[in-house]
Amino acid sequence: MLALFVISGCGKGETKIQTWHDEKQSILKEEYFVTRKEPEIREGVYKQFYPTGKLLEEKSYANGNLEGKHIIYAEDGSKKEEADYISNKMNGVRFLYYPNGKAEIEETYVIGEFEGPYKNYFESGTLKQEGQYVKGAMGGLWKFYFESGRVKEEVEYKDNVENGVYKAFYENGQAESEGAWKNGQKEGAWKYYYDDGTLMSEGKYENGYEKAYEKRYSNDGKPTQEVFYKNGMPEKVVNL
Repeated sequence: MLALFVISGCGKGETKIQTWHDEKQSILKEEYFVTRKEPEIREGVYKQFYPTGKLLEEKSYANGNLEGKHIIYAEDGSKKEEADYISNKMNGVRFLYYPNGKAEIEETYVIGEFEGPYKNYFESGTLKQEGQYVKGAMGGLWKFYFESGRVKEEVEYKDNVENGVYKAFYENGQAESEGAWKNGQKEGAWKYYYDDGTLMSEGKYENGYEKAYEKRYSNDGKPTQEVFYKNGMPEKVVNL
């Protein structure tokens, strides 16, 4: 791509800048404005185009800073991304879209930092996961879903790390596992289930598998094995 510039006065103390995809300057690449007194400072609407002439991007500047709506388009004209800016920083809800036009991600910013609700969708439009960001990190309850809409996991987070109650489910709605995390490690009592609800295993954990015990069951409910862990490794296995 070539970056050839055509500059023309346009009033209001601004100059219009155009760049081109080709040497003949027949295929417009960019069009935007700068202040005449300080030509390195952008002002007003900026547009970028595909070689086909279709709009690729549009945004606005005020005194050199991104301000207001910023939209990126696919070549077919559909939106790929949409966000709002204040003084070069995202503020409000940012949207990312699938090629079919449906939302893929909705994430919230406050002056450039993740803060508030987050949602991710399957391409079909059904919700895939949802949660909250607190001071730029995952915090509180996050939920993950099967494409059918049923809950797959519920996880408590603090500072991007699992902390608190955890539940997982099969797509038929039966519990798959339940327990708790502490600083990203299993802590306390955990249980795992077969998809018919029968207990598969149960255990107790201290700092994950640093010190742990598990008891395992067959799908007819009979105990089959006990496993003792130390320093992350099985120390003793007892077949029942």
